[in-house]
Amino acid sequence: MKQILRLSMKQAAPYLKGFVLLMGLTLLFACNPDDDNPSPNTNVADDSGENTVDPPIVEPPISEKITKELPGDWTTGCLVLKDGGTLMTTWSFTQSDFSLKQTQYSDDSCKDAKDKPLERSGTYAIGNEVTSSEGYTAYEIDLKQSGGTSKSLVALKDDKLLLNLGNDEGSRPSDFSASFEYSKGGGESTNSTTSKDLEGTWDSVCKGFEQDKSLGIVIVAKGAQFTWHQFVFSDTSCKEQESK
Repeated sequence: MKQILRLSMKQAAPYLKGFVLLMGLTLLFACNPDDDNPSPNTNVADDSGENTVDPPIVEPPISEKITKELPGDWTTGCLVLKDGGTLMTTWSFTQSDFSLKQTQYSDDSCKDAKDKPLERSGTYAIGNEVTSSEGYTAYEIDLKQSGGTSKSLVALKDDKLLLNLGNDEGSRPSDFSASFEYSKGGGESTNSTTSKDLEGTWDSVCKGFEQDKSLGIVIVAKGAQFTWHQFVFSDTSCKEQESK
């Protein structure tokens, strides 16, 4: 005959506590099947018996090449247009902002601006690294303006910048078939005058001054200094000087 062991709650308490603890440990290990492979930053005993700490996992940063080399001025140089005239486009990047200046010229050397330049500015953000259809390592770049965001594609090929802007539908291009090649430095600022360019003696054309008189001006520039000479002539052709 089987014997039935009957215990009061007071008598069974020690057994119940042991059972609950055992079940808790069982569930704990069941929820951590990778205990044989400790996670990063977990103390692990090495061969000497000392505890060591694994280095933390750091997500790889966006390519240092694009973030380091993109800031600056990038220009197409002077491009000859098929229908006549020339064009120059310059992109300027800081670590977070961009500006665009595009000017069309009526001459063949990008000196005589035809119209007011097209200018845009905003902020940008570099996204994922991708491979373009040509096989270039490229990056998604979002150019943000008050009017919206252009989902574009950018790459550095040798010492050139390739930038293909997204279309009006908001899709991002996958190649650089519609991109200019931009060189770093220069830009439209190369046409600006420097103090060195101004050095020398500069004569004005003869200008009519009052009745039957004329006026001539001579400027002598050297470095950051200049002197101004004004001459009044008693005739209308700047030949007979009247006073200094």
